[in-house]
Amino acid sequence: MTTIQKTPPTGKGTIQKKKNNQGRVYYQVIKFPMGYDNDGHVIYERSQCFRTKQEAEDARLELMYKRKYEPAVSAKTNDTKASSKSVSAYTELMDYVEAYVIPNYRDNETKINTRRQFEIYYFDELSKVTVQECTAIVIQKILNAMNERRCPKATYQILKRFFFWLKRQGRISRNPMEFVTCPKHVPKKKQNRSPLTAEEERKLKKFLHSDDFMAIRYGALILVLLSSGIRPGEAAGLERCNIDWEKRAIKVEKTIGHSREIQKVRNFTKTPQGQRWVPISSEACEALKKYLNARPDSQWVFTSQRDPQKHIELECMYAAINAVGRRAGIKRSLFGYLFRHTFITNAVHHNIPAAELRFITGHKNTSMINEVYANHQNDNIISTYRDFFDGI
Repeated sequence: MTTIQKTPPTGKGTIQKKKNNQGRVYYQVIKFPMGYDNDGHVIYERSQCFRTKQEAEDARLELMYKRKYEPAVSAKTNDTKASSKSVSAYTELMDYVEAYVIPNYRDNETKINTRRQFEIYYFDELSKVTVQECTAIVIQKILNAMNERRCPKATYQILKRFFFWLKRQGRISRNPMEFVTCPKHVPKKKQNRSPLTAEEERKLKKFLHSDDFMAIRYGALILVLLSSGIRPGEAAGLERCNIDWEKRAIKVEKTIGHSREIQKVRNFTKTPQGQRWVPISSEACEALKKYLNARPDSQWVFTSQRDPQKHIELECMYAAINAVGRRAGIKRSLFGYLFRHTFITNAVHHNIPAAELRFITGHKNTSMINEVYANHQNDNIISTYRDFFDGI
């Protein structure tokens, strides 16, 4: 006879300090138990991310209050019809998820992440009804809740593939995703993606030629990014054999990409047109020579500060670029792709044809250049004419 757990769990979970791809610190409440099944096993755990440790502590206290004074999401007893229905709905849902994940995903990391997505984010709504009773309203609630935290496109695609698989297998008679629309995500704080102004570019270059440690360590990297327009991952994947000193050009062959928290060297670029020769300025070429002469011999051009035989990590690059911007007196935050935006905008401003420019930037076609960077060109024209009229 199985022992029925009638009291809520007492575990408090753990709060871990982590960093995202941009080097920003956040705190995550991990494995907070919310309820048990009839055999006493934890069947529902919650994990959430917060910007500060105080927010994580407050959220954990709120979860403890809900767990104690409100009915747990998972069933504690079989006394009520709702609790038994919740257990059966959870069991049915996870059985379907397991049957869906195993044949459709090869990578073990993807399988684990998909299971966790259903357990953490989708279980609150999907456990209230069976899979056959699930409607478009239930799924729309999940997407709206996700939209408050981050962009719900990934959630929409996961649920769309899952319910399409259920319909194809004959588990449901009607696919509710046919009547669901993905809500448009509007971030609370938009990142300023406008290119560097002439004044900001002047301040940055003046600082990079100073004797500051950050300027000596990362000056060559920033000048290469600013004068070539290559992506940050492509700069991290540059090797010494990719530099042609006579032609003053670099060859982009590979990139550094993310796989969860592990950075991998990929022997290919973001697009098929990404493998290319890119010219750099004489200023960047001289800075690159000084940088390489001062560094120990290594396969990589830009190396890690801890291990000179390894390439620079993207998180370190992003944090260093932002720190250099603050030291240079630039008020807004700098990021790796900002130099690419600045390079392409300046090239469009100097009337370089988009058909030729895309071979340097590695774009598939000219649509991105014409649609995005042409607007920034108008801003530069306005600022140029404003300076002209102010001087009269």
